[in-house]
Amino acid sequence: MEIVKDKFCIILDSLSKEAKEGFDFFCSELQRIADEYELLNKVDKLEVVCLGTMYRDIIVSAGKVNEKEDEEGVYYFFASCAMLSSAKERVTQTIQHELMHIKDMVDKEFKFNNRIWKELRKDNKLSGLIPCIWNIYVDSRIAKMKKIGISKAQRSDEFLYASRQLNLEINRKEIGNIFERLWNIEKIDFPTIINKAKELSRMKRE
Repeated sequence: MEIVKDKFCIILDSLSKEAKEGFDFFCSELQRIADEYELLNKVDKLEVVCLGTMYRDIIVSAGKVNEKEDEEGVYYFFASCAMLSSAKERVTQTIQHELMHIKDMVDKEFKFNNRIWKELRKDNKLSGLIPCIWNIYVDSRIAKMKKIGISKAQRSDEFLYASRQLNLEINRKEIGNIFERLWNIEKIDFPTIINKAKELSRMKRE
């Protein structure tokens, strides 16, 4: 797997010494975790792109990945400048999470379809629920692997927040029950995530 840094390196001169050192650690962690996830021979190229300088409290805002349009085996990793100055544990946490998404994308059994996902993003509820459910699946596995990941409590809070933002007609207790079921799923694929998101979007308060 080739890590392309050009799209990020052009802004490095404007960053602090601490951030530059953080960038070196970030790139080494990308390589190490990609190796652990057995991605080195499954992903041709990972392009590191600057997400900007703004940093939010929610760590997942500091990084995200996208499959590059019309170029199989190539992925973007969007990283914020401020993430590079944060604690090393947070950098590792973000990379573990985002590369697990790529691990799913390249897994044939997961059945990820970028064209379908692009269409579904036009639906406000589904565009919010699908990543939320997928994030739960990602971080529950990282937790089971006993690696540094986004905590169950953080994911539960995000799920509750998303349900409110999307005006889902589900009470807090039921949201908690749904989250627990999602967190404990052993294996799931992308079509099933889509179906679960559709079920949630149609639920009515009893």
